[in-house]
Amino acid sequence: MKTLKILSAVMSVSTIVLAGYAAYAQVIEHKEKEKEIFLEKQKQIECLATNIYHEARSESTIGKIAVAWVTVNRVNTERYPDTVCGVVHDAVLDSKGNPKRHQCQFSWYCDGKSDDIKNKDAWYEAVQIATLVYYSKRFDPTEGAIMYHATYVSPNWKSDFEKTVRIDEHIFYK
Repeated sequence: MKTLKILSAVMSVSTIVLAGYAAYAQVIEHKEKEKEIFLEKQKQIECLATNIYHEARSESTIGKIAVAWVTVNRVNTERYPDTVCGVVHDAVLDSKGNPKRHQCQFSWYCDGKSDDIKNKDAWYEAVQIATLVYYSKRFDPTEGAIMYHATYVSPNWKSDFEKTVRIDEHIFYK
C-alpha cells in the first residue's frame, strides 16, 4: 500500500513536471514565432526604406512619404505582390532568374548602377519614414496612388490612370 502511494506521488510529480515542460515548450515556440514575425517586419521596413532612399532621396519629407505610400498601396492591390519586398523587387526576370535591365517596377532596382547606401543621413531618414508608413497606415498624401513618374518624363501608361497629385518632382496616379 505504501509503495502504491509513493508510486502515485511520483506519477503526480512526473505529470506536473511534464506539464511544466510542455508549457515551457509552448512559451519558447510562441517567442520564436514572435521573433520570426518581428524579423519579417524589419525586413519589409528595410525594403521600403531602400526604395525610399533610391527613389526619393533628394525629395522633401512629404515626397519620400508619398513614394513609401505608393509601395504600400501596391501591396494592397491584387495586381502586385503582397509584400513590400515583393513589390520593391518586382521585375521581369531573365532565364537565370535575374532582373532584366530597365524592366523593373522601380528603376533603381535594375538600372545596372550600384545599390549601395552611401548617404547615411538620407538612409536614416528613409528608415524613419519607412517605419512610420509601415506601421501607421493613416495619412496617404498620394490619395491611393499606385503609380508615379518624374515630372521630366511622359510614360505611355499615364493615360490609363487618374492623376491624383504632384509632390516635388513626382506625379502620382491611381
